[in-house]
Amino acid sequence: MKIQKVLFLTAGLLIGSVSAGAAVKGDSAYVQDDYVSIIQPVTPVYLDDVAGNLSFTSNWFLSFQGGVSAFIGKPVGCGDLFDRTKPMLSIGLGKWFTPHFGSRLSFQGFKFVDQSLASRTFQSVHLDLMYNLCNGYRHNSLGLGRWGLIPYAGCGIINNSFAQKNPFAISFGIIGQYRFGKRMILSGELGNTLTFQDFDGVGKTRRVGDNLLQGSVGLAVILGKAGWKRVIDPMPYIFQNDWLMEYTDRIQKKNDQMTKRIVRDEAALKEYRKILQIKGWLDGYPDTTSMAKNYPRNNYSGLNSLRQRMKGSQIPSLEGSMKSSSTEAVNDSNECIGAPINFFFKLNTATLTSKAQQLNIAEIARVAKKHSLYVRIVGAADKATGTETRNKELSESRAAYISEQLQKRGIPIDNIICEGIGGISRFKPDEINRYTRVMLYSKLPD
Repeated sequence: MKIQKVLFLTAGLLIGSVSAGAAVKGDSAYVQDDYVSIIQPVTPVYLDDVAGNLSFTSNWFLSFQGGVSAFIGKPVGCGDLFDRTKPMLSIGLGKWFTPHFGSRLSFQGFKFVDQSLASRTFQSVHLDLMYNLCNGYRHNSLGLGRWGLIPYAGCGIINNSFAQKNPFAISFGIIGQYRFGKRMILSGELGNTLTFQDFDGVGKTRRVGDNLLQGSVGLAVILGKAGWKRVIDPMPYIFQNDWLMEYTDRIQKKNDQMTKRIVRDEAALKEYRKILQIKGWLDGYPDTTSMAKNYPRNNYSGLNSLRQRMKGSQIPSLEGSMKSSSTEAVNDSNECIGAPINFFFKLNTATLTSKAQQLNIAEIARVAKKHSLYVRIVGAADKATGTETRNKELSESRAAYISEQLQKRGIPIDNIICEGIGGISRFKPDEINRYTRVMLYSKLPD
């Protein structure tokens, strides 16, 4: 029964190890595919109907218009509309606060014909509020529309110098615009100024009834900066953040599951160890019963082996203890001298895992210079992560990094051969595959 129990536990451990390895491999592929696709920077998308002002000094305008005016009051008096028509001048200064809302201070004046058909001078000043109905239609990258249809309404004062009247007046009308440049606008306006009946000196006081109709065309010039700040649509960033939160939750759950599995496996392994110890088989299974986490470490055995082999070969001692070190011939074989020396790198970088490895680089450079050796550098990456193209680039950059370090220490570039073999999966754990191997030769390697 005990032997059956041992076999049962062994089979369970093997199945658990295989399933854990498959789960980790599957998770790695899942992380690589989904994470890389969603973590890419979001391309900004701008809202079409939302814009912000650049500053207080932006989007001011100055308009100049000329046209005609016609006075129609109570009492009407004699003459038709054409008899009452006189030239008119209009000047306006305003600002657009948003692409749709703005205001202006307008001055109008010149001549009008009163009810007796006499020509009189007038001046009108009014403050208007404007709303552009068409600014969102076919606007450019600055948020400026080609066409504008702008109704307006306001209030002010109109002055008749002859009758010495300056009553309160209400102004309203509509403006049509066509933009033919960043700062130049062609505009036409139809409007009316409504005031009290005694404006022309005849009529009831405090009764509204006199109208001054105007029609004009002219130019408007944008002052300061023209245009609007485009507002970025936040929804893509919100969606990405929601996905990342969900993704983090899934990874946390998977991590909890793996942690529980490790705890169960460790408990089973302890029982397995006890059974082997009771049976006296523990020494026969040292690797399968150890729970120590073995991580790749550089113990410099390659460099130590190189030193030992060179001491026993025709190449002079590394320490220079042989007196004929400057005259003895180097081994003419085209085989690697000593054991290759490996350098390990951090994930997805060409950065060494430990600065202590620089000692090996310095020692390799010293030996290679002293004995005029050739250096072959082979970079590699972990196939379990990254794409084939990325792993190829990464392996080449790691080999290039070691080459640069050796060149800085005096190794000629003609004596160095660099290559990258891309992603590999020869070793376990996967971290060991992220290495660059350095080999020394007395002749130029094939």
